Amino acid sequence: NPFRLSTDYVSSGSLAGDHLHYFRNTAGGLTLATAHGADYMEACRMVRKDGFWKVGQDLRQEGLNVFPENYLDSTTEVTEYSGYITAAIDAYEVAIDGIDQYESAPPALTAPADMDPPVIFPASTSATATYLPTPLGNTSQQLRSRGIYVDYMTDKLRTIVDCLQAGGSGEFCEAPHITTPLEIIPFYDAQLTWLSRWNESPVNNPADVTNQAIADNNTHSRGNALRTTGTGPSTVDATGHSGNLGLTATDPIDPNYTAALKSKNLYMEVQNTNAPPGLNEYLISGLITSNITGFKASDVEISFTGAQCNRTNTGYVCLLETGASNPRLTVSNYYKQGQIRIGCSSVLVTNGNETGSAGWTRFNLPSSTTSDADIVIKNNSC
Repeated sequence: NPFRLSTDYVSSGSLAGDHLHYFRNTAGGLTLATAHGADYMEACRMVRKDGFWKVGQDLRQEGLNVFPENYLDSTTEVTEYSGYITAAIDAYEVAIDGIDQYESAPPALTAPADMDPPVIFPASTSATATYLPTPLGNTSQQLRSRGIYVDYMTDKLRTIVDCLQAGGSGEFCEAPHITTPLEIIPFYDAQLTWLSRWNESPVNNPADVTNQAIADNNTHSRGNALRTTGTGPSTVDATGHSGNLGLTATDPIDPNYTAALKSKNLYMEVQNTNAPPGLNEYLISGLITSNITGFKASDVEISFTGAQCNRTNTGYVCLLETGASNPRLTVSNYYKQGQIRIGCSSVLVTNGNETGSAGWTRFNLPSSTTSDADIVIKNNSC
């Protein structure tokens, strides 16, 4: 990753020049790997070169956009969206030319609303909010997220692009058969709907957005907004890692994970006659990690009673309901045949567990605010 800071590399010794690698300790935390042969976690990008798969540079997401269900269904909308991408990518490459070492201070991809003229996508502001029920009367709608990625551009590539942008072509620009810069600028637009983590505010009401663990063949549900109880605005955000981890759903592999997250809001107005539950001021949150080699904590699901909770990229957040009796949080979806797995916490009190085919652990939620109610999935026992 050419954009890594110098502090992300080993400066001396036999590992000098390698970037820092980490493994998970028994508490589920990240620990620096300091010796040859040590296990560590990695998320690689593979590219095909000369017929062989090779490790490539890390992916780099420069833009993230979210849309209501029916956007991009028409030719006009596709033209609007693709027009924004190509204009923003062209401006991004031009901006790089004004930076001597763009690896240390890369430019930002121009946001749609900052284009000239501005591009305003549906539901990107409260004034353009999408509605539940929909105009067709549906009480749910599948939201969408898309990411724009731009690979690192070497000095040589940028020289060729500049030549093409100045009106040159083909052999003159050392790019045979190439006539436009967009043919060789390495950018991609990727569907991220079923990879993003979706959360809503207020939590779960008046709308709740699905956020299931990733399953093969996209059989899981993410980004499906469901009308629940209450009426009024709901702000939905899609969040994902801007590098390789955003496409692999891998747990954090270094301490920079949170800084590399990108989020985008979508605005919704919900109409309903049923009043939502009252929420008190207590906010309980924590990380969900795993110290089991080969098991991703991102696969862990949550359920709850007497509270309203969201599963986040790294853990969970809960608001207690007013007057709730015995509010509880349950973690599940970590079972593996032949192993005994259990959820552990040094803050939350365990209320029960099942280590057989169901594989779940239930915790009592405290009646006071805490942000360190972490949960670790372990083998055998806590």
